[in-house]
Amino acid sequence: MSNYQPKAKKIHGFVGCMRYFCKIIKKNKYDHIILLTTQTALPLYMLSRTVRKSKFVFDYRDLTYEKNSICRRIIKGIIEKSEFTAISSMGFKKVLGESNKFVMSHNVSNLKMECLPKKRSRNIRVVFWGMIRQIEWNKKICDLFGNVPGIELCYCGEGNTEELKKHCEKYHNIVFIGRYTVDQIPSFVEQTDVLLNLYENDEQQKLAMTVKLYDGIRYGLPMLISKGSYMGELMQTNDFVYVTDVDEFDIEAFKSWYQSLNKEYYPYSSEYLQIQKDDERFESRLLAFVKE
Repeated sequence: MSNYQPKAKKIHGFVGCMRYFCKIIKKNKYDHIILLTTQTALPLYMLSRTVRKSKFVFDYRDLTYEKNSICRRIIKGIIEKSEFTAISSMGFKKVLGESNKFVMSHNVSNLKMECLPKKRSRNIRVVFWGMIRQIEWNKKICDLFGNVPGIELCYCGEGNTEELKKHCEKYHNIVFIGRYTVDQIPSFVEQTDVLLNLYENDEQQKLAMTVKLYDGIRYGLPMLISKGSYMGELMQTNDFVYVTDVDEFDIEAFKSWYQSLNKEYYPYSSEYLQIQKDDERFESRLLAFVKE
């Protein structure tokens, strides 16, 4: 199914998918099950007695239906019944509550430090890559940087961008690069001075940890992160991260911050070591589950 078709058109395929899952789970009587994402786990847990009686791991990626008190109660029940629940951001505990079943599972695998040489530029190049959403929010960002001397802004990725592109026709220093492949990211990094990791603090995004956070850590890039987000809380003491409120953004303070950075050293050593430690614990728990 297309990512961009209306949700109503996806229902038929989703229902068929759940029926298929329930059928093969019942038929094969698996010893262990891993439930990937809430969208799969919630209906399977409710519809399949086999799932409820099995040993399972719940892989919790993002907030979804937690605004509904009934769904939130069922999700919490799945967490407590699981052998353990892999969670992509401990910020989600602010909605889900505390549980000894949570094991941190980062949005990255085999993270390595890869500080790439940068191509020279007289301007500060602020670059975004990924799926472009939150169009009204990104219009605000474009208005902050548009036609500012000494700044270049680049968006790499697809999404509902036509409206954003039209909004930016008046700005000479904002460019859009469409769909890309993962192997192109190193070429973006070489032309990036500051990684744009600013998102609006909506219900899904505020407590999440983005893949771009790990890209910033991998490549040692200075980052822009939203004030009031869980990522902002985690990274606010790191000098290489500019935690800011878009509505109170000071362009001159931003320029001064960037110019003051010591770019000769890798700035995320403590974050890198914590990710390694978390990954080791996650892998240990997963291997123990498989061997039971």
